[in-house]
Amino acid sequence: MFFAFPQTPLDRVDLSVAVLLGACVVLMGFGNALNIPLLGRSQGFMTYSKFAQEKAGRMIPSMELPSRLGMFLLYFPPALLAFSSLRPQAYTAFAWMNIYYADKISPPLSDDPLTASEDVFLSVGLALFFIGQGGNLYHHWCLRCLRKLGEVGYKVPTGGLFEFVAAPHYLFELISWLGVAFCTRHIYALVLFVGMCAYLFERASAQDEWNRKKLKDKYLAHRKRILPFIW
Repeated sequence: MFFAFPQTPLDRVDLSVAVLLGACVVLMGFGNALNIPLLGRSQGFMTYSKFAQEKAGRMIPSMELPSRLGMFLLYFPPALLAFSSLRPQAYTAFAWMNIYYADKISPPLSDDPLTASEDVFLSVGLALFFIGQGGNLYHHWCLRCLRKLGEVGYKVPTGGLFEFVAAPHYLFELISWLGVAFCTRHIYALVLFVGMCAYLFERASAQDEWNRKKLKDKYLAHRKRILPFIW
């Protein structure tokens, strides 16, 4: 079976937590379309990055921070926690749970024909993960190079898949999450992948709408949101 399901009471407890986390991510993805309180693009917990500038309709008090400081506070503490203890807290919960299930489900690489199919899953998963990470890094670098030192304001993203979609870095992030699902082969990873698809497809749609509104005629009309030539 490609995806493993919980076998013990402890596994079932773990999975219930995983499903809850996945459901929260899915709700974040559909929050704007379904008009769920506190989860819209211009209100509540989804008002970060450039969307935080849209103050109209904001439902909870907020404190504005510089983008670089905000991203540092969001990602550095969980990363530090992951390297120091691997305890399931904050954003590190996703990484910790994937490591937990990968250790339980995925066998080590082996020359034994009986485990050859398992090795294929792991190899494909690792390939997808590193392709996703590399593509994500490259497109963030494309964004980094848009403005020269001292320049301000927004420019039309160019380079790589930015010629075809609004958010190629989101697409490559999803490729990485799919790779994690292949590596762990646990139903939890599938739940998380589906949740991240819902969330990042929504953010890509928001990015596309923002680009067309902000950049107007400079933004090429044929560009899709996240899937080249499709959507």
